Amino acid sequence: MRPDEPPSAPSSRVQMKLVVGEGRSSSPPPPPRFRVPLQRAIDAMRELFPAELAEVMRFVDKVRAARGAAADPDLVSRVLGELLRLLPSYRDTPGVPVSLVRVAFPEVPKTLLDRALLTAEERGLLRLVAADFTAAFVEPSAGVPTARGLLYFIVPVR
Repeated sequence: MRPDEPPSAPSSRVQMKLVVGEGRSSSPPPPPRFRVPLQRAIDAMRELFPAELAEVMRFVDKVRAARGAAADPDLVSRVLGELLRLLPSYRDTPGVPVSLVRVAFPEVPKTLLDRALLTAEERGLLRLVAADFTAAFVEPSAGVPTARGLLYFIVPVR
């Protein structure tokens, strides 16, 4: 700050940073299909309102909390209840699609729900069935990826 400037005036250092910041590359951003997911997420977040950003942060906190956490017994019970509710509609099929059970739990991160399904299978409460990749309707992101393959259907154990 110069001695003749009033204390409230911005310093030349700040002004210099702004000028330097304006000298960024003038090339247009890459087309959307070539952008990495992080860039796309940042661009999308720039357009959100503060209340929407707060909602995104709550979801991020849930996902972080789910890392390494054991499956909640209450969640396992709720998943079994949803499976039994959907089962009558899927009697003549290979099982209830995992994606339909996921839809019933929008507040639960995918990894935590996958862990609850795998825990229920370990306990013998249900059986997860791998999908045949030759089927046209199989969406890889909708299943549970494991060493056994893409577990896509849920069958109750009787």
